[in-house]
Amino acid sequence: MQVRGARQLGTVLTPSESSRHHVVKEFQLDPSRVVSVPLGVDQIAFHHDPTIKRAPQRIVTTASADIPLKGLRYLIDAYAILLSAYPELQLRVIGKLRDGEAKDLIEAHGLSDRIEFRSGLSREDLAMELQTATLLVSPSLYEGFGLPAAEAMACGTPVIVTDGGALPEVAGDAAIVVPKAAAHSLANAIGNLLEDPSKRQRVG
Repeated sequence: MQVRGARQLGTVLTPSESSRHHVVKEFQLDPSRVVSVPLGVDQIAFHHDPTIKRAPQRIVTTASADIPLKGLRYLIDAYAILLSAYPELQLRVIGKLRDGEAKDLIEAHGLSDRIEFRSGLSREDLAMELQTATLLVSPSLYEGFGLPAAEAMACGTPVIVTDGGALPEVAGDAAIVVPKAAAHSLANAIGNLLEDPSKRQRVG
C-alpha cells in the first residue's frame, strides 16, 4: 500500500536522509520527489536542567512495541552482562511489557524483578525520565529517525545508539555509536560511560 501510494504522490517526505535513501531504493522512486525533513524536539518539555539530579546507575530506553527491529533483546543481554560488575544498575523501559521475545528473554535471564517498564507517561513525565537517567540507550536495528535519542540529547543526557538506520545521523557527534545486534559492544559502551563521569559529562 505504501509503495503504491508513494508512487502516486508528487512529493514524499521522510524524516531523515537515511530513510530517504531507503525509500528511494525500496519504493523505486525518483530521488527528486523525495525530501527529508528532520523531526523536531519540543524544547519546552525536553531541555537540560542542571538542578535535576541524575540517578547514579540507571539506563533508560524506549520500546513502544516488542518487535525485533527495536533491538530490546540486545540491551537485555547487555544488561545481564553488566550486572556482575554493577549489581545496583537499573534498566527502565518506557513501554509496556507484552508477551513476546523480550518477556521470554527477561524470564530466561531471571530479571523479571530487575527491569522496570513504565507506560502511559505524559510528555513532562517522559522528559523527567530522561533528565534523571544516567544514560539513554537506543538499541534499535533500524530507525527512520529515532526521536527518543534526540529528546534525550536535548535533556543533556548521555546517549548510546546503534548504527541502525538513521540513528548515527540523528546522533551526529553527540552520542556513542555501536554496531547493531551486538550485546557485548553495547555492554562495553555502557560500562565505559558508567566508569567515566567526565566522559558522561562530555557526551551529555
